Amino acid sequence: MAYVLTLIYAFLLFCMMIIIHEFGHFISARILGVKVNEFSMGMGPAVWKKQKGETLYAVRLFPVGGYCALEGEDEDGDGKDPDPRSFVNQSYPNKILILMAGSFMNLVFCVTIMIIVYMCLKVGPLSAVNLALGTTGMVITSIFSGLKMLLSGAATGDDVMGIVGIAGVVSEQAKLGVLDVSYLMAILSANLAVMNMLPIPALDGGRILLTVIRWITGGRLSGKAEAIINAVGMVLLVVLMIVLVVKDTIRFF
Repeated sequence: MAYVLTLIYAFLLFCMMIIIHEFGHFISARILGVKVNEFSMGMGPAVWKKQKGETLYAVRLFPVGGYCALEGEDEDGDGKDPDPRSFVNQSYPNKILILMAGSFMNLVFCVTIMIIVYMCLKVGPLSAVNLALGTTGMVITSIFSGLKMLLSGAATGDDVMGIVGIAGVVSEQAKLGVLDVSYLMAILSANLAVMNMLPIPALDGGRILLTVIRWITGGRLSGKAEAIINAVGMVLLVVLMIVLVVKDTIRFF
């Protein structure tokens, strides 16, 4: 029972970070005039939804993330959508800004949570801000160091955790108190920001790379090819997530 509750907490924590990430895409799209069709918390059938203006806001049954659906986001990238406010019809710089905004929001969330944690520890506001920024910088540096070790073979696949492994860490931190969980949440948010910007197809970093290539080459990389690359990347990411869940579950028991 404790294991199930821990897994639920981890999923909810993950969902919160994804919602914050998607809110970054949402707010940047709105600012740049891109039409947002839907902003959803969770996946699957809708348990609550409300149309406000041109955007449908929804809460869906399965708390495994969320999404921000932009008009024309799933088009082939060749500017064929007749709506001038479609994502596919935006300038390359605007597309890149919208794609970067999710990770940027995760970093803002990380810094904000750390400021709150340090202030709860009776640190002055200015010192709390400096400490939060410094800590966030160290976390990002350590993430890249870990990636370098993984690529060089100094670290192995056993050092990589999925949602189940994270659930175990959350469970241990929860025993220490709210501040420890909050600090962990900030670190995980920074991890999500960095990992999502890696130049891997289907991730925002991969989509940014393909957008830059299309920009530099004048569109020689077709929108159809870009869509196929992202689709293959998504399949591989889903397979990786399943492998990590299975591996972490075996290790957990």
